[in-house]
Amino acid sequence: MSEIADVGIDSQWHVSRSIPIAWLISSFVWGGAQIGVFGWYASELNSRVDAIEKAQSQAAPQGERLTRLEEKVGSVQSGVTDLKADLKVVSQTLATIAGQSTGSARYR
Repeated sequence: MSEIADVGIDSQWHVSRSIPIAWLISSFVWGGAQIGVFGWYASELNSRVDAIEKAQSQAAPQGERLTRLEEKVGSVQSGVTDLKADLKVVSQTLATIAGQSTGSARYR
């Protein structure tokens, strides 16, 4: 019981000779290593954010380029539609000419 009473009276932290100096030193080294690792991680995170921001700033002008490409694709598509219509007319004309030439040869 006297041990419990002694702990209650002396509730403040203190360092005594019962704590080995090697344990204290290793605890401080371990704490310093943890702080160093956290600093390294924060530095890596910062460099990743910088890389992402750089990539986004380079990708921003792509919207205007994409709009121009969409306009060009639209004009090419309308040109292809016009070519299809022209080919259809040419095909019909050739079929008509071929039909007339074979028909006139029959009646000779």
